Amino acid sequence: MSNYLKFMRQVVRYNMEKLMMDIGAVMIEKDNLHQNLALERCKRAVIKLGFTWNQVVSKKRQDKLVDIRTCLCKFLREKSWTLTSIGETLGIHHATVLHHNKKFDDLFPIDNNIQKIWYIIKTS
Repeated sequence: MSNYLKFMRQVVRYNMEKLMMDIGAVMIEKDNLHQNLALERCKRAVIKLGFTWNQVVSKKRQDKLVDIRTCLCKFLREKSWTLTSIGETLGIHHATVLHHNKKFDDLFPIDNNIQKIWYIIKTS
């Protein structure tokens, strides 16, 4: 094989690798955009519910705040967030996020407060 063909093969390989890296970067940016939009939606909902984001991420166990955290965990999980990233965002352990998701599934059909919070989050 001639040196020119070897050189062209290397150029093509380099350009393909660069293109794949660029595509990967675009996909990561797209995922980050979706995550940022979901988080902004959560923050708007918290304000509509009469709380601040700092109250939601605090360690307070007030019933309304716990219900808000439960709905936020479920919403962010539906937006393909990982348990760990939800936990880091809300200041809770990833196992607690899993607990909130299971709790949401049990309470949503019967708890009017959870239903109202969920509606506000989904429409924010």
